[in-house]
Amino acid sequence: MSFEVTGSPLQARQNPALYRFIMISLGVLFVIFMISLIAKKIYDWHKSEKYIEEHKKLPTTKKNVKVVAHKAGLSGEERKLLLDICRKYRPANIEYLIKDRNEFYGLFKMYYSGLKEDEAPEEYISTLFSTLFKIEKIYYDAQFISTTNSLKQGQEFIYKSIDGREWILTLDQNTPQSMSLSIPKALFTSEQKPELLTKFMMTLNAKGGISYTFLTRAIRYGEPKEGTYLLYVTSSNALKPVKRRRSKRLGISTPCTFQTVKPVAKNREEHTMYEKGESIYAGFIQDVSAEGCSISFGSSIKNGQYIQVKFEIEGKEVVATGLTISSSKTSSETHSILHIKFTDISIEAKNTIHAFIYNFSDEHAQDFDGKD
Repeated sequence: MSFEVTGSPLQARQNPALYRFIMISLGVLFVIFMISLIAKKIYDWHKSEKYIEEHKKLPTTKKNVKVVAHKAGLSGEERKLLLDICRKYRPANIEYLIKDRNEFYGLFKMYYSGLKEDEAPEEYISTLFSTLFKIEKIYYDAQFISTTNSLKQGQEFIYKSIDGREWILTLDQNTPQSMSLSIPKALFTSEQKPELLTKFMMTLNAKGGISYTFLTRAIRYGEPKEGTYLLYVTSSNALKPVKRRRSKRLGISTPCTFQTVKPVAKNREEHTMYEKGESIYAGFIQDVSAEGCSISFGSSIKNGQYIQVKFEIEGKEVVATGLTISSSKTSSETHSILHIKFTDISIEAKNTIHAFIYNFSDEHAQDFDGKD
């Protein structure tokens, strides 16, 4: 059968098969156009301020919980926990509430307090914190950055010099073309500082546990003024995210003791038994999460060494065993920074750390943001 179009429209109508083909095609195109038009109107309406204001104050429904659970990638247990929170406290639409950080954290804090009063199992409290962290990522994913132009004064960067030392550089001023960074005097007077007109790598830690690396170029050094030493570098539109942390981290300064240990056997409960070293070292916890910590102390320990660390959080002793995954000298070379990944820590200890970081304890006066 041939569909070659010849002659007048009248002749086309005289070919029934061709006529039906043309009309059906036009009908399909019209339907697609109308569906697209309606879909766009619905999308625009859902994004409008009027729609948002009307719906953000409505009570949370199962559908709202399902949407948030899907976005956050919650497990079955985590989804049940979120649904229980919403049934118990009947918050406003959870899809919008998670964007109001104080309201959102306050909701979880109330639930946490209830769990502690009821002496809930530590495993369930752990599920609370994993749920909170996953939902929190929705908020931070919306804050994803790709350029240094959006960074605020006071943002800290890490520069690792050739000798392995990590230096903290602080954003002083930011323009579309360049940034001025406040640098330590020790780096300014050191041969380890970036050479002019050369490229070097920097790292910045943003909220939500996302770290970014980027290349920049040293333009010039500013004249020292009132104890301030400046380095001018180029801006970058190529920030590359690196692996996100698996739990929230908080910068602190609290004393600790630790000693080297060696795994020797497992007991009947399959718990690892350790042989402890003779020396006990003193140091300071610089930051902590339920997954690990950083310790500052006046000596050095090789990478790959197991250590057991003890410290207190609001009167509660935390004991954890971990592996030294990296170490570096401070810029003053007077201390080492050990980065520890916990390999053996109780659920109760993890929950204690989480509660401290998220300000779920009445004694903890820090705001909700902590240090991600």
